[in-house]
Amino acid sequence: MNASRISAPDIVLHNWQSSRDVNVPKVAEFLKGTFGTSPGIDSDFGPDRILAESCRVTDTQRRFGQGRAGADAVPGAPNLYDGHEILRAVSKSGLCPRLDGALHIIITDMLVCTYDDGDARYHARPIVASKTSLVSTAGMIWGPARSRQYYEDVTACAGVSGDLGAVESRHAPDHLTRGDARMQQVAEGYAMQAVFYDITREAFCDSPDCRLYDAHWQSEMMHAQIGAALCERHGAVIDGLT
Repeated sequence: MNASRISAPDIVLHNWQSSRDVNVPKVAEFLKGTFGTSPGIDSDFGPDRILAESCRVTDTQRRFGQGRAGADAVPGAPNLYDGHEILRAVSKSGLCPRLDGALHIIITDMLVCTYDDGDARYHARPIVASKTSLVSTAGMIWGPARSRQYYEDVTACAGVSGDLGAVESRHAPDHLTRGDARMQQVAEGYAMQAVFYDITREAFCDSPDCRLYDAHWQSEMMHAQIGAALCERHGAVIDGLT
């Protein structure tokens, strides 16, 4: 990655059913303070339900369009939507102009996912980065895994018909849930990650102490987004912006 003098892109934030957990104007303020450019805000962004449903994943073990309806799902999670299919559909719809040169970031509460050839299945994602990027609040909840102890406690609770609410309450500080005040800061971090991808074409950072770290566990995400800052290498990119 070259940290020589470069310019931050023009940014447009699109609010797609995300107002319950994230204040999009505050995300814009954060990005302005970080990159020195004032993002535009599209508060009326609203692809119709038909567009969204056309991208719904019906089988998490087969690529989009090849699965069987209702074959698999993430237990207890909302519907899954193929992130790349959403971006293709949005592009075709003209809702995010591809030729305006701006980076478009769609903040949504839809649970987006991408297919991983390594284990031949879909995985929920908090971000799908491209020239138009998706930042998913549901992906922040369901993407990075919760602690092993959480899953062990849930299994043990189910085995004895115990109080699952008590388990959820005990582990609540360790992961995000709907209505969590920490969601705002995490969303700001992933929006920043979308901008960095546009600048550097690097999706993530290898350092767990950097805000651009690719977190696979909730604890890693919380550390990177709540308890960390940019690493020295990515901080140099900010210093090099014109």
